[in-house]
Amino acid sequence: MSSHIFLVSQEHFPKCLEYGVYGGISHPQERINSEVIAGFEAIRPGDFIFFYVKNVGIYGLWKATSWPFFDERDIWREKDQRFPYRICFEPSIRQFTKPISLSDVLDLRDKGKLWTFDLGTIGKKSHHPITTW
Repeated sequence: MSSHIFLVSQEHFPKCLEYGVYGGISHPQERINSEVIAGFEAIRPGDFIFFYVKNVGIYGLWKATSWPFFDERDIWREKDQRFPYRICFEPSIRQFTKPISLSDVLDLRDKGKLWTFDLGTIGKKSHHPITTW
């Protein structure tokens, strides 16, 4: 079982929770789009999911309930983006009532509790795996 962090805007986070679905970006650059698809292909039903809500913090904890799939139906009402690389999820264990600050997670990385943790810009990749020792 793996863990993943999905980047999401404050505007789109409530929609993700309402529908139980997360959508990754479709990027015009083929190389970046390939990275997005490859990242989603690593997600399996039962994997843990956290959300990094941009400029707010990290929320959790959910579990993936589907394999990754492609769907261009409009959920998020973004003018030029439909976020077609998708995964379904459901709450797991409990939800954080308050977000965890990104600096707290980076402290765990610096103390060797997390092996890798890298958040790129929301305009490039929107999914990042978490690797523990």
